[in-house]
Amino acid sequence: MSLKKIFERKGFRELIVKSILFVGLLALMQILTSPLAGMAPVPRELKPFSFLQAGEAMLFVPALFVIYNRVKLYSAGAYGVRMTGFCR
Repeated sequence: MSLKKIFERKGFRELIVKSILFVGLLALMQILTSPLAGMAPVPRELKPFSFLQAGEAMLFVPALFVIYNRVKLYSAGAYGVRMTGFCR
């Protein structure tokens, strides 16, 4: 498939446009928030208990995902998958 045919596809063009907009939005957010980050005080020592809330979130979010999607996760075992190729 030639490069011209790839760019003619609507889905590929949408992917490129959305990717460019997403990267541009992230760059804009970084430009707007960098002065605030420069004014923030830097801690002199590392406090391990400051990461406690981040750890709780990392445990809580997967648990919510499993609870919310439990029906889909249980039904995923109903579909048979056969290993082919080099993965045998």
